[in-house]
Amino acid sequence: MIALVVVCTAVAGLLDESMWAAACGSAVVLAMWAIEKAAVRAGNEGSFGHGMSVALGGMVARMALALGVLVAIGLAASPEAFAAAALAFAATYTVYNVARLWRHPAVPAGR
Repeated sequence: MIALVVVCTAVAGLLDESMWAAACGSAVVLAMWAIEKAAVRAGNEGSFGHGMSVALGGMVARMALALGVLVAIGLAASPEAFAAAALAFAATYTVYNVARLWRHPAVPAGR
């Protein structure tokens, strides 16, 4: 995940885009992953209702983080910086989800 932040920042630098915005957009996925791991650990303890509440809270927190950072970059910086952050976020999140599905497939092998 950290390597993806470095790669997105390097690609933004090669394309003469905002490197700090690309790093922030890509690092949001790293923060979302940390929130997901914390929610999974907290949700595993307790009843089913508690687990569902923690899962929903974790989803809301991750969405609020992503939207908040991207909107803050869009309001505080130039539209080009927002575009760099959004593209870096989308690229990193896509690679993260593909890796997650590859590592933990929804359907067991052989079906």
